[in-house]
Amino acid sequence: MDERPGLTSRIGLLRPMRHRDFRLLWIGQTISMTGDGTYYVAVAWLVYHNLHGSPGAFAAVGVAWSLPQLLLLLASGALSDRMDRRHLMIAGDLLRLIAITVIGILCLT
Repeated sequence: MDERPGLTSRIGLLRPMRHRDFRLLWIGQTISMTGDGTYYVAVAWLVYHNLHGSPGAFAAVGVAWSLPQLLLLLASGALSDRMDRRHLMIAGDLLRLIAITVIGILCLT
């Protein structure tokens, strides 16, 4: 009998990492979520720095940020039912990369 019950559960926790596709998905999503977190902090810092941290500016940015998600939610759900989900995830991440790159360039100019 194993006297260390925590060891068995830790090994079981890493078992999905043996699968290449899951490992790639996990790494990709980890990088994407790290970028999202950095982006959220950067946007809040820009609003605070450039618009003097007014609550109205933060609210306007929040609405501008959330409104497209709300409006496109049903359409994107229907699209994900009809398309290959892997290709859709890649396309979504690439579009987000392009949009954030454009925002970054505009902030620097």
